[in-house]
Amino acid sequence: MRERRRANSPPPLPPEQTRSRLIGDVERMWIEGVLHCSPYQDLLRTLNQPERLNALADPWHFQLR
Repeated sequence: MRERRRANSPPPLPPEQTRSRLIGDVERMWIEGVLHCSPYQDLLRTLNQPERLNALADPWHFQLR
């Protein structure tokens, strides 16, 4: 069953534009709003330390076996 559009509502967006808008919303809300504001990132900013991605030469060496 198809829904009726209200007389004053805009026409629906094409699927690709809807997808792009959704991806942008997710990026703004979760990536920028949540992950970039994580406690770990706050701690790095507080300590004024850059993130060191290769601080360990072989981090997988320490995995449980």
